[in-house]
Amino acid sequence: MILVKALMTPAEFNAWGWRIFFVLGFLGAIVGLIIRTRTLDSFIFEQHKNQIAILQNPALQVWKEMPLTFCAPRWSTRCSAARSSSTSCSAPIT
Repeated sequence: MILVKALMTPAEFNAWGWRIFFVLGFLGAIVGLIIRTRTLDSFIFEQHKNQIAILQNPALQVWKEMPLTFCAPRWSTRCSAARSSSTSCSAPIT
């Protein structure tokens, strides 16, 4: 960013120079997508997939089985006793 700002006037940067970073990000996403599609899965993953141990829609299954885990803080159940006794909760978030 410093290099781009150094090579442009503030008016040029405000007019069109800020778009350079979005183009670079888009190109980086395309390169990442190409790498991901050409990378082979590991042998262990292929074994699990063949045994049908891999879920088709894991996010959907988690949302259906445990919808409140996305909405409630993870420490709320561990710290309920601490809140009622006026002590602080230092339960680690795992």
